[in-house]
Amino acid sequence: MSAITALASTLSSSINDVQSKIADVQNQLATGKKNLNSAESGQVTRLSTQVTGYTQAGKNIGQSKNTLDVANTALNSMANLLQQMSQIATQANNAGLQSTDKTALQATFSSLASQVNAISINTMLNNIDVFAAMTVQTGPVSTNTTTIAATVVTALDVTGEDVSTGATAAIAAVKLALDAISTGQSGVNASLATLNAQGANAAALGTNLQNTIDSIQNVDQTAMQAELQQLNNQQSIDYYLVSQMNTSAAAVQTIFR
Repeated sequence: MSAITALASTLSSSINDVQSKIADVQNQLATGKKNLNSAESGQVTRLSTQVTGYTQAGKNIGQSKNTLDVANTALNSMANLLQQMSQIATQANNAGLQSTDKTALQATFSSLASQVNAISINTMLNNIDVFAAMTVQTGPVSTNTTTIAATVVTALDVTGEDVSTGATAAIAAVKLALDAISTGQSGVNASLATLNAQGANAAALGTNLQNTIDSIQNVDQTAMQAELQQLNNQQSIDYYLVSQMNTSAAAVQTIFR
C-alpha cells in the first residue's frame, strides 16, 4: 500500500501542477501578454516611455506643421494682393492718366495694402503668431529640438505708398515686399521639409521600439496553443493513471479481505 500511496501523492502533485500551468497558459492566451520577469518588465517600461516620447514628438511636429501651413497660406494671400498692387502702381505710372483716375487707383491700392498689413499682423493659430520663431520638441530627449526661424514680414507694410503722386516709389516698395514674401515662402517650405523628415523619423523609431516591446511581451498564439494542447494531454494521462491506480487499489483491498 505504501507504493500506491506514494504514487497517489506523485499523481496528485502532477495534476495540481498541470492544472496550474493550464490556467496560466489560458490567462496568457486571453490577455495576449506573457508573464514577464522583473528584467523584462523593466525593459518594457523603459521602451514604452521612449515610444510615448516619440508619439508626443510626432504630435508636436504635426502642430508645428499646421502653423507653418497657415503661414504659407497667409504668405500666398499677401503675394496675390501685392501682385495686384504692383499692377495698379504700374498702371498709375502713366503720364496720360487724369488725376481722378490716379485717385481711384490709389484708393484701390490703399485698400489692398491695408489687407496685406492686416494679414501680416493678425494671422494667428491658437492665439500664436504663425510668423514667430518656434522651438519644436522632435524626440523623447530634451536635446531633441528644432528651431524654426521667424518669417520676417515687417517689409510688407506698404500702406504709406501713394501711387497717385509717387507711382515709381510704390512700384519699388511693392517689389521689395514681394521679394520678402518669396524669401519667407522659401524659409517656410524648408522648415516644412525638415519637420516632415523628422516626423517620419520619429514615427519609424516609435514603430521599431513598439515592435521590440511586442516581441518581448506578446504571446506566440500558435506556440501557446500547442503548449496548452500538450498540457491537456498530460492532464488526461494523469487522470487515466489515477483511475488505473484506484482500480488497482480496489483489487488489492479485495484480496486482503
